[in-house]
Amino acid sequence: GGIGQNISSYTADQAVVQRYMTTATQTLAARSIWTNGLMSIVSTLLFFGIGTALFTFYQHHPDRLDWSIHTDQIFPLFISRELPAGLAGLMVAAIFAAAQSTVSTSMNSTATTLVTDFLRPGGHISSDRQALKAARMLTALSGLLGTALALLFVQPEIRSLFDAFIKVIGLFMGVLGGLFMLGMLTRRANTLGATVGVVAGSGVMLYLWLFTHINGYLYTAIGIATCMAVGYLVSLFASHSERSLKGLTIFTQQEPSSQRDS
Repeated sequence: GGIGQNISSYTADQAVVQRYMTTATQTLAARSIWTNGLMSIVSTLLFFGIGTALFTFYQHHPDRLDWSIHTDQIFPLFISRELPAGLAGLMVAAIFAAAQSTVSTSMNSTATTLVTDFLRPGGHISSDRQALKAARMLTALSGLLGTALALLFVQPEIRSLFDAFIKVIGLFMGVLGGLFMLGMLTRRANTLGATVGVVAGSGVMLYLWLFTHINGYLYTAIGIATCMAVGYLVSLFASHSERSLKGLTIFTQQEPSSQRDS
């Protein structure tokens, strides 16, 4: 599940892609990806360590835990009740800072994508000044939309916001990740295959969300597998394009310009 999520993030998540795309060379981009991967191991161990420490603490002091609260509320409860005043304030400030940086990155990448890939090519923007103004408006709108969606998750039926978040991310990112993988790992992928793969993957993901209780970590992996499998099979039986695939797949990175897809 975690592998699928990272595949989707590093191929289809603009908030992640825009970071290593700003590097000067492909070598630096690869280095940044590997560095982030290594740092992710450290941060994951720290996060699991915090959870293990909280579990151990409340196992030994069950009287200090409010058993009616949700799982997501245990860490804030520990901060407010167990940490001294100054340290508790620093922890809350750090959490808010981390949340703000994550949200602002997503808002910025959403606005950038809409302006660069939709408004400017569509002829709706003719100058950098208009692009900046549109990006600011889209950032504000995405913030309002994100706030509204966050309020929808404040429901008694949702026992864990993190689990719900993983499912929502997998619902969309699995299909997008599968679409990128289909294009990068195969030579036969075409428009029809990619379209059918996306539709099939979206249908499967919607079914999992509405009618099953499968673990949220499997959403992304299932979405990738469905989109790739269906897309590739349809591409095999669809008409085959003869245009050059140089630099578009992992098999044609060094392909000469004259060589065509066979």
